[in-house]
Amino acid sequence: ALLQLADAAQAQRLSAAAVRYLELRVEGFRNLASCRLEFHPAVNFIHGANGQGKTNLIEALLYPVSGRSHRLSRDEELVAFGGEHFHLAALLADDGGGQRRFTAAYGRGTVKKLTVDGEELGRLADLISLTGTVVFGPGDVELVDGEPELRRRFLDYTFAKTDPAYLRRLLEYRRILRQRNALLKTGRGRSGLALWSQRLAEAGAAIAMARRRSLVDLAAGAGRYYGQMGPEGERLTLSYLSRQEAEDEAALVARLEAALAAAESAEWLKKRTLAGPHLDDMSIDIEGRN
Repeated sequence: ALLQLADAAQAQRLSAAAVRYLELRVEGFRNLASCRLEFHPAVNFIHGANGQGKTNLIEALLYPVSGRSHRLSRDEELVAFGGEHFHLAALLADDGGGQRRFTAAYGRGTVKKLTVDGEELGRLADLISLTGTVVFGPGDVELVDGEPELRRRFLDYTFAKTDPAYLRRLLEYRRILRQRNALLKTGRGRSGLALWSQRLAEAGAAIAMARRRSLVDLAAGAGRYYGQMGPEGERLTLSYLSRQEAEDEAALVARLEAALAAAESAEWLKKRTLAGPHLDDMSIDIEGRN
């Protein structure tokens, strides 16, 4: 697994061209022994036999700065066998001398506690944009040939890390989507669906347009790096795929409202929302081949 720190772009994030881990303290996490690790300022290689805990160490590095496991494990599964709790503390620094300490603690039957420089965070969303930590592992190849949900999750997590406004819009859209789906599942209150459709269309249009804008920069970077690694002359392109297309946000709101109205009968039968950016995808093409 490879761990990379992106440049800090927001004012509240660590500021400098490079961000790095100085140390990690581990207690009661997975199969890792309690330890304090210090890291080289350049590249760090972690090696060992299968099952010794290399991926667990990467997971321990990510958890304090993201508040979750990149392997989508439940918190209780992260506690060492026979243990009752885990505690992680990561110290990060930038080239300008700034430092921040991130901690994460969890005990069986309790709620996890996340802190930054000693201050407890009330919401996981408050942590996401503070660093640009990224994990890449063997399972990430599914981003190319896996289900669309994986690519949507990748886009949402990537853009939320670099744009706090996108994160707020995404959380609002998901909240509205849950409410609308809950209404569809009841099979009652059909007169109230129109209001939720309007709100979903407005929030969904904002999400879809933000994804399109951010994907321009992501596609440029991906194409540039592929040009350095791939066969000479081959071009990699990323594009946003949606059933609803429009020139601007206002027009997209109208198209989404129309799509929701057209799908309403089927939605009551299937008890879920059948139009919106939660169904969109990203195309990854090389010389026009998906």
